[in-house]
Amino acid sequence: MKTYISFESEVPSIDYKCIPFLIDEEHRPYLLDDQSNNRFQIHLKEISEELGNSNFIRKKWRNRCLQEAKYRFANIYWSLRRKKFSEAYKELRHMILSPENKIIELL
Repeated sequence: MKTYISFESEVPSIDYKCIPFLIDEEHRPYLLDDQSNNRFQIHLKEISEELGNSNFIRKKWRNRCLQEAKYRFANIYWSLRRKKFSEAYKELRHMILSPENKIIELL
């Protein structure tokens, strides 16, 4: 990837050019053909636009946090079903106290 930084205007701008390649069976890099390169550049541009959208990022992060919460609640449920109360307590404590699990801020 080549990065270009411009200070010509009041607000500096950063641009990039990605040169995609693949690794062959003998572990050597080779450039993509023109058609594959164009498809990759279009895909990269779509991803870059999505990552520039804060609402998109927030939505994906919220969905991920909700999946994690469902997983943790399922672990607590099954720990209680197996009468392993200490495991359920540890899971609940971890879920409440760890900063990465605080999904209430995201809702």
